[in-house]
Amino acid sequence: MRSSSFRSDSSSEGDLQERTQQRRLHWDRIFYLGLLALLLFLLARYVVYGYFYIESDGQVVTGTFDVRFASDVRVQEFFKEEEEHVERGAPLFRYTLADREEEDPEAPALPSSEQREEALDLREEALDLEEDLTLKRIELRKKRKLLARQRDRLERIRRGTYLDVYTAEELEAAEHEATELEADVQALRQEIQTLRTKKQRLQNRSEAQQQRRRLSSSNDSLGRSRTYRSPVSGTVTDLFARPSEVVLVSERVMTINLNDSETLYVKTVLEQEALDHLSEGDLVRIEHVNGEETLGRVRHLFPTSSDRADKSRSEYVQMNRRIVAEIYPDTPEARATWSRLQRMGLTVYRPKFWSPTTDLWPF
Repeated sequence: MRSSSFRSDSSSEGDLQERTQQRRLHWDRIFYLGLLALLLFLLARYVVYGYFYIESDGQVVTGTFDVRFASDVRVQEFFKEEEEHVERGAPLFRYTLADREEEDPEAPALPSSEQREEALDLREEALDLEEDLTLKRIELRKKRKLLARQRDRLERIRRGTYLDVYTAEELEAAEHEATELEADVQALRQEIQTLRTKKQRLQNRSEAQQQRRRLSSSNDSLGRSRTYRSPVSGTVTDLFARPSEVVLVSERVMTINLNDSETLYVKTVLEQEALDHLSEGDLVRIEHVNGEETLGRVRHLFPTSSDRADKSRSEYVQMNRRIVAEIYPDTPEARATWSRLQRMGLTVYRPKFWSPTTDLWPF
């Protein structure tokens, strides 16, 4: 009884070990088959893309604007940081001219050409107003004298009318002439008052201009601080100075990547054999490092070559000639993606034996 039980237990343990061994062999097979499938897939992809596709690495290139000065400047404060977007006319930084810092701060600043022209215009206008006022005052004095004489004459005619020396028509004509002179005197008074008001306004403008000039001179003598505004729209990529640092003539203060779509393109270098399957105007697929795919169109193809010196033999060896391709975005979505991922790498694909459609797949 015990022997039969022992045999059954032994057979059960043997079956369990055999099943476990079979399971291990089964998982090993799956692992090796999976590894083989992966290798075959990579090999097939390499063969397919190497034979049926043109493949090349590239990078998004944008136009840049370098901020430079024709004289030494001292940057006081930056208003924008790196990777920050700016619009045309936005303030970028505050600076002073370094060569002005050695001048006498007590010396009065010369007015600008616009200020001189404005002051000259105000002076000419003031002279014209003063001349008009003088002429109107002279004319008013003459009218007053005529009015006084006419009133005396009118009084004599009235007394003579009672004595039948003058007729009623002569009295009416004298009264009419006196009324016209009174109207002329009143009109001249109003014109003189208007000219006086204009003169007062002109004096206020002149005083305001002088006040602005004094404030400008005061600010200029305290450091001659100026604000540099961006002449373009784009993204600040590099700052080459720190606050309170002097930037020498022709050195860069900052660099701005332009947002102009005409300056945004992909640049890639291809082997010369790629010209057999690629031409200007062809559609290509762009695969970015984050997995996004966009479309671009080849706009320019031009050769490039470089020489390198073989120092061991002291002779120049011509390197293989290559082709540079400039690819521009084909859709607004592609342009937006390129602008967002311009600092990341990418890969350019183009079929050799068929023309792709605008769809990314099949490509």
